[in-house]
Amino acid sequence: MDRITKSLLDNFISNNNLEKVVEETAFERFTGYLMTSKHFTETFSSDDIHVGAGADCGIDSISIIVNGCLVVDPDEIEDLETTNGYIDATFIFNQAERSSSFDTQKLGNFGFGVKDFLSENPKLPQNDGLKLKAKIINEVLSEVVNLKKVIHNVSCIIQQQENGLEIKI
Repeated sequence: MDRITKSLLDNFISNNNLEKVVEETAFERFTGYLMTSKHFTETFSSDDIHVGAGADCGIDSISIIVNGCLVVDPDEIEDLETTNGYIDATFIFNQAERSSSFDTQKLGNFGFGVKDFLSENPKLPQNDGLKLKAKIINEVLSEVVNLKKVIHNVSCIIQQQENGLEIKI
């Protein structure tokens, strides 16, 4: 890891009381936080988005932004639609890699994991964090499928963060 990234990571760890978290997990939280911050400018915790912890489909963080709000509970979707009269959703999937070389196999596994996660009948094991995110996304998609509400936009951003390199799929 280069010195600049290491310094930024150390600052993130200190500011978020993550000193007891292993560096690999802290880096996952850091990159997820950075990617989410590009699309959501309010204050939030990396706890709200981090899902990497085994049985994670190769996904380290998932951010679900609906009508400008970072959603952490499926019940929020109907409230946001009722309040705003529409759904505008962005799903951000992130995977972090600290290695200094690009690994196409890991990128392929990440893409496969996201595809499986978004499928109607996922085959890969899912931890509790992924299961919660799936419930939220299913709630958003049910609004789209049922055409009950006005859908402004639904977009999906898939990014792998290599040490010093951002890859968008």
